[in-house]
Amino acid sequence: MNLFNTLSLLTLNWVAAQDISTSVLLGNCPPDDFDSLNEFDFGEFISARWYSIQQKDTWYLPTSQFYCVYAEYEVSDYFCPLCFERPKLSVFHRSLRDSVSGSERTADFRAIVPFPDRHPARAYVGRRFIPLGIIAPSNLWIIDAGTYSGVVNNVASPIGTPYEWAIVTAGGPNREGENGSCYSRDGMWIIARTAQPSQEVIDAIRLRFSDLGLDVSQLLPVEHTGCAY
Repeated sequence: MNLFNTLSLLTLNWVAAQDISTSVLLGNCPPDDFDSLNEFDFGEFISARWYSIQQKDTWYLPTSQFYCVYAEYEVSDYFCPLCFERPKLSVFHRSLRDSVSGSERTADFRAIVPFPDRHPARAYVGRRFIPLGIIAPSNLWIIDAGTYSGVVNNVASPIGTPYEWAIVTAGGPNREGENGSCYSRDGMWIIARTAQPSQEVIDAIRLRFSDLGLDVSQLLPVEHTGCAY
């Protein structure tokens, strides 16, 4: 293995190690056996738009921008010298400020799935100018996903069925919240294919969120009524 390849692998392993080091900051977090999905249909996940239904407020997306939030993903081929054959994505994120008719806030990101065999449902995401593979400023884990009917009836959705909802965290949840549950300071999301799923579906996903050991009190609703997409 030449020096170039060695340095790239060391870099990606260092980034992966950050998940471990930051996940043990507080005693009970992350919950036991907490992990991203090990069986994951990558192509299905990025096949259509995702609307943010509820999410944790963060420094980069405060509650003033909890209006008409959605994200779109697509396979990309941007220049990334240390990414090699790992899946690369472009990500478009959009929200409105202060109201459903407020000023538009958009952002273009790049993403890489650094360990598609070991962690197929984890991606490192950064601004377009960040040379992914060298530095990864944030990471996203898809923790759970399925169909609306499956979550309402508490039935697992098999691989091959369309994803209609998902639970996403910014890395392993490393902060302790209410009643010993855990949260990620950098973000947690309930996302869905439709902007306004039924309250029954939302309640069922929130229950699933809580059952995973996550602090559901950290989630705040995103307003979609009256949005123009």
